[in-house]
Amino acid sequence: MAFWGCTTADWDSPLSDVLPIRDWGISGSLRELRVQWHIPTDEEKAFAKQILTEFLLPEFERIKQHIEGTMLLTRDELLQCLNIVYHCVIGAGAVLPAWSADVVNLAESSVELKRYSHIASTDEQGISIDGQNVRLLVIESIRPLLDHMLAASEDDTKSLVAIVRVINSVMYFYGTIKEEFDSRWKSRHIVKQFMEHKLLGKKQHIRALLIDRTQLQHELRSINRAAKYFTTVHQQLFGDLLRLSISRFMEVRKSAQASLAHGFHVFAYSYRCVLDDVISILQRHNDTDAIHQFKGALYVVLGESKRSLVTKRNWDVVTRLWPALVQAQLNCEKPSVLRLFDDVINKLHSD
Repeated sequence: MAFWGCTTADWDSPLSDVLPIRDWGISGSLRELRVQWHIPTDEEKAFAKQILTEFLLPEFERIKQHIEGTMLLTRDELLQCLNIVYHCVIGAGAVLPAWSADVVNLAESSVELKRYSHIASTDEQGISIDGQNVRLLVIESIRPLLDHMLAASEDDTKSLVAIVRVINSVMYFYGTIKEEFDSRWKSRHIVKQFMEHKLLGKKQHIRALLIDRTQLQHELRSINRAAKYFTTVHQQLFGDLLRLSISRFMEVRKSAQASLAHGFHVFAYSYRCVLDDVISILQRHNDTDAIHQFKGALYVVLGESKRSLVTKRNWDVVTRLWPALVQAQLNCEKPSVLRLFDDVINKLHSD
């Protein structure tokens, strides 16, 4: 990215030519911003691929051997392995293309239900390993591990939360973490208010603010490079997140529920792929041994912020979900669950 100085002048020039104090507080010009972007060369991409192959493939092999039982990893070793996989995806996320798979038709529509994809680089050709999509390789390694852990070591909460982080990065990360971007976007507006030039009026900001805004715009485009279509692979991952959303352990449930709620926001109508399972869990309200599953399903229904399944403008959802909630509430006396029902009702009334 370009130098964030107040001007583009060469400060190594003699003071007779460039006197920096004269540029103090000077307004920047969008037409003469002269942003200097760095575009990765083929050598740099090859080196990134070499690093990815060197660190990622051995972890896949260790995970496979752990599942097969030929090499049992301790919980700390497994967590270390998952963290390496996660940081490999985060480190190379900007050059890891989305996978290609069959598209799931979530709703009947006269127009194509897809997200707009933005170009964030002059070269959209990404990195693959042996011609295979890296994100798919991660998924093919992580999903069997999740099945193995839920069957053999469900109490290893740290590793399960790490698996959720890996799934999150594979589905949503394409160069910029959305939460960090939102935080910097808000802080930029505060800085802009303090540093605006009130005498000159609008559009007279210092060059550093203009560079910061340019950088944020680029990161916004990177965020919107995420997969355009909801595929069968997404559907499988949503099913895995739902299984973790009803875990016995609160840390795992909260992490998976947050990821699932974010997915509902990213992909329109994607909640429909888990609706049947959620209703099925709610209908098992008499099973006292599965109260954690029941509470997890209620949290999925409750959602985050203003995004809740119970307030969806869809008659199919209303006619199936609302009766299941009413029937479950009439047969439940646990105080913590009743408080959850109150939250669901308040959400419905406030929307």
